[in-house]
Amino acid sequence: MQPAPVYTNTVRIGYARVSGRSQDHQMQLDALATANCREVIVETASTRGARPRLTATLAPSGPATPSSSTSPTGSPAP
Repeated sequence: MQPAPVYTNTVRIGYARVSGRSQDHQMQLDALATANCREVIVETASTRGARPRLTATLAPSGPATPSSSTSPTGSPAP
């Protein structure tokens, strides 16, 4: 009998890329599943420079707003 899996709040995002449509992502997807990636970005890009899905994933989601943070007591942070 195997022990129960341990869950954490860690989010792993994987990235699988091949350079041609005739290539297959499956080996990369299997490795990312073994690494417990919750989300996997799959891209087929034939150039070395342009990787739009990777760039979009790594782009910041926007500036942090200090006014929206709260202290441990639930009151707004100074």
